[in-house]
Amino acid sequence: MKNLDKKTLVLTCIITLLPILLGLGFYSELPARIAIHWGLNNEPNGWAGKNFFVFGIPVLMVLLQILCLLGTSRKRNPEEPLPKMMKVIVWFLPVLTMVLYIVTMAVALGNAIDIRKVVCLLLGVLFIVTGNYIPKISYNNRNMINIPAQPENESVWRVFSRMMGITFMVEGALVLVSMFFPPMVTVLAIALLVGLLIGLSFYGSSLSGKK
Repeated sequence: MKNLDKKTLVLTCIITLLPILLGLGFYSELPARIAIHWGLNNEPNGWAGKNFFVFGIPVLMVLLQILCLLGTSRKRNPEEPLPKMMKVIVWFLPVLTMVLYIVTMAVALGNAIDIRKVVCLLLGVLFIVTGNYIPKISYNNRNMINIPAQPENESVWRVFSRMMGITFMVEGALVLVSMFFPPMVTVLAIALLVGLLIGLSFYGSSLSGKK
């Protein structure tokens, strides 16, 4: 808790709850059941009641935000400056909640929106920003990234973090480009990222063992 910026926590939680005001403004126009999940073909396959959408989803996201910030602050080395990556973590959920809430409401009100393209845009930008900041995380703060078999050697960590940063940036670009191709291309791009991260984590661990 001592590493947690309580002012930032309160501010991000308030912003995460702000969509409730938007939901109240359009409450009478919203249908009783609202699509909150879609398949790759943009067909809804998950639904929620109006009250759960308007109130429940922002509240759940606030709880997730609190858990996320508590977890990352506990793993942070207090003897070093706040990593820039922390800013991405702090603001990701509030921004995600705002964007997806607005898009979901727009669809519920009868607007035609390609949900896959919205998600690809969010993920692509997130991957690129993450890839830019990962190499800037110090060796002592490496535990902020929950990747198995992390390197236990500082020199290896520098190489590993640069490789991982490049991987995220390239994958972010691929996800953005996949918006203009069939849905399966997006699935393959994300699957490629998962596979590369697993391979990188064990590659870094093997290098640490050699050291």
